[in-house]
Amino acid sequence: ILSDDDEGNIARPQEIHKKTLWNIVGGALLDNVGSTGLFPLCLSPLALQEYYSDFVGANPPQEPIMTITGYQWLSVCVALLVIPSTQITPHAFNKIGVAGTCVFG
Repeated sequence: ILSDDDEGNIARPQEIHKKTLWNIVGGALLDNVGSTGLFPLCLSPLALQEYYSDFVGANPPQEPIMTITGYQWLSVCVALLVIPSTQITPHAFNKIGVAGTCVFG
């Protein structure tokens, strides 16, 4: 733990290593898209269109495969997938480390 007196004694690099910076930024972006962005972005609009809107908007209107309530339940169940991962992740951190878990997961 650093005190206020130690703050000035830390050796900081004079130049940012750009390759490392872009690896971090790119990895964070890909992790965000892969973990939280891609699945909901694909599932939500596509499911709503394919299972509800296409049927309701048809001429003549047809009974949709999935109701809005069913669609909402599907979204809730996908969100609930997070809960088991909160139980598994600490064990993965202990076993293969934080960096290994980030690469693996």
